[in-house]
Amino acid sequence: AARAAWQPLADALTISVEETAETAIQLAISSMYSDTSGLLSRFGLDPREFWFLAFGGAGPMMGCFLARELNMKGVIVPPTPGVLSALGGLVADIRNDFIRTLYGDLTPALADTLASEAEALQQRACNWLTQEHGSDMPYSLQFSADMRYHGQSFEIDVPLEASWLTQADFTALHEAFDRQHQQLFGHSDPQAPVQLINLRLVIASPTPKPVINRLATATEPVPVLKQTDAWIDGAWHQVDVVLRTVLLAGHQLRGPVIIAQNDCTTCVPPGMGVTVDSFGNLLITANEA
Repeated sequence: AARAAWQPLADALTISVEETAETAIQLAISSMYSDTSGLLSRFGLDPREFWFLAFGGAGPMMGCFLARELNMKGVIVPPTPGVLSALGGLVADIRNDFIRTLYGDLTPALADTLASEAEALQQRACNWLTQEHGSDMPYSLQFSADMRYHGQSFEIDVPLEASWLTQADFTALHEAFDRQHQQLFGHSDPQAPVQLINLRLVIASPTPKPVINRLATATEPVPVLKQTDAWIDGAWHQVDVVLRTVLLAGHQLRGPVIIAQNDCTTCVPPGMGVTVDSFGNLLITANEA
């Protein structure tokens, strides 16, 4: 069915079905690369310092190819990628965000407003937690603000201490913004006037967390379900197909390999290897790493 779907386009391009399909994959990777590299550049981050977390039904299928183009440390495929978001919702703390637009210059004239609005936000947050989840819930509060230099067309979110707001410590507020600006963009201007656009407060209350079981340690080689031929990187390869359910801690695989499970398929291209950690995560890196 897949070949039948690709054949008309392959005929029009006068190339093989395999080359046509791989071109589509390359276009998809190119689009993801463009978006991801732009975001990394914006925040001054080096992709070589990061692992790629592949989740969702398609993440593990494309993750190795994108991480390879970005030259990242490697790829982490959790045990159940297709429902990782659901697991995140299950283990996430109870939290809510509250915001108040102030749009004021960071000057002493803003002192009373800062203190009163910070207190009002805190009261709203605590009332929400009490009404929704009960009065005996432990909680934490984290203030931040959307701030910018006067004349800038965008704001950045700056974490703040509550005491800076209640005591109107404008020196600490200005320095916090300068540090965040320096970290994100590589420069700051301590002499420039600063505007505070939005005051934010996040209230969070911890929830019970499930215990993640460890896998048994492997004592035998990985059992291979079958071998198949696959077109990868412009050539045919004989590829092992392995079931995720048979993998144990310490198992190692070398690409090209396909790891199949109910909620996704992990594709590992040539030149990359897989190690299974004690929690069942697949750690995929370039062989030389």
